[in-house]
Amino acid sequence: NLEEFWQNEFASHPLILSEVFAVPIVVLAEKAYVGGKAISNQDGSVVDFLLKNSVTGSSLLTEIKTPGTQLLGAEYRNRAYPASPDLSGAISQALLYKHNLLTEAHSLQRNSAASGRPFESFDPPILIVIGSTAGLDNNDKKRCFELIRQQHRSINIITFDELYQKLEDLLNVLEGNLSVRT
Repeated sequence: NLEEFWQNEFASHPLILSEVFAVPIVVLAEKAYVGGKAISNQDGSVVDFLLKNSVTGSSLLTEIKTPGTQLLGAEYRNRAYPASPDLSGAISQALLYKHNLLTEAHSLQRNSAASGRPFESFDPPILIVIGSTAGLDNNDKKRCFELIRQQHRSINIITFDELYQKLEDLLNVLEGNLSVRT
């Protein structure tokens, strides 16, 4: 499946996630259990990546979708485009993961420390990598996407093409090409 492909790509290159969070990170676990199981041992929450800031030890959550995931739904009215069901679902899913992690932090942190991978859960930021701006083919759609994205201040929503551009820009800087794009 395509989501699994991207999961493996990010696992192989964790520096990419570090660049998005803008802090040095360590991958604590892929497909990490972050709580939420019922007493029947079902319905647990599994985030794509549980990371930690390698300096402060604070946890970070990352949810990966695919480049083909739709960002917006059909026009609602008067040039207003809502978040797609996939984007809304990813946001809800990630917020639930954060809630479960914070609810069960003490137990999860104790077990993690015992296994030699300690972390803290103060107020973990969330990263969602999803979709592409290619579907935002007019200014109304771009505006609506930005308005939706900016309202979720504790969630960093970045598209695959934005992530690619960010990495390309970093590579240019490292190679000494400091020209500015407009």
